[in-house]
Amino acid sequence: MPALTRNVAKNIVTDSLRRIADFNGDVEGYTFRRFGVFHKEVFLAALKAGVIVTARDENNHYDVDLTPDSFDQWPTVGDCITWVFDEAYTKRRQTERLRQADLEA
Repeated sequence: MPALTRNVAKNIVTDSLRRIADFNGDVEGYTFRRFGVFHKEVFLAALKAGVIVTARDENNHYDVDLTPDSFDQWPTVGDCITWVFDEAYTKRRQTERLRQADLEA
């Protein structure tokens, strides 16, 4: 199963940021301080789409739960990257546990 590594998460976040503006250099230190409602909506939609198209295998894709309040969890873009990586991993483990439970039932 291909892994959604932190580097892959960083690429997804960076690509999502580029839907809003041009960013130079390493984005991890940037904040979301100047994001308006529109910027947040565009970024979250692009982020969700980027995560979903990342295939775990031929039949499964990663996913994350995003809301407009998600920004409150991310003081910096680096925190967003870490969150995406951790959240996708957590959801993958939950799905694997559910499938195992289905097999044992």
